[in-house]
Amino acid sequence: MKKIYFLLLVIISCNNFSERKPKDLVDESIMSNILYDLAIMKSINGSGFIKEEVSSIFGDKFIYDKYKIDSIQFINSQKYYSKSPKKMMTIYLKTQFMLVKAKDSIEDLLNKKNILETKKQKRF
Repeated sequence: MKKIYFLLLVIISCNNFSERKPKDLVDESIMSNILYDLAIMKSINGSGFIKEEVSSIFGDKFIYDKYKIDSIQFINSQKYYSKSPKKMMTIYLKTQFMLVKAKDSIEDLLNKKNILETKKQKRF
């Protein structure tokens, strides 16, 4: 009898009880874009460089309007993807790639600006 219980326990634990896919699941690539925008917006809001009147623009409502989703759809999609580590890792790696690319682009612009300013100072 114990063997049957043990075998049943092994079968149940090995069974993949995956979360049901939500009807309105946000696509993986769109989810990456949303996470990218959220990271940028949190950075902008936390920088202290923008006025409070403008900071309200950079909120969750902006994301929901931009991607034509609602908070429940976003949360359900996030829960679904978090149950599948491989999918979530793919989403986060794509988001990280976009953030690094944006950072590199900004650094390139700053370097070009510094070079131009140095050239101007040498002329005078």
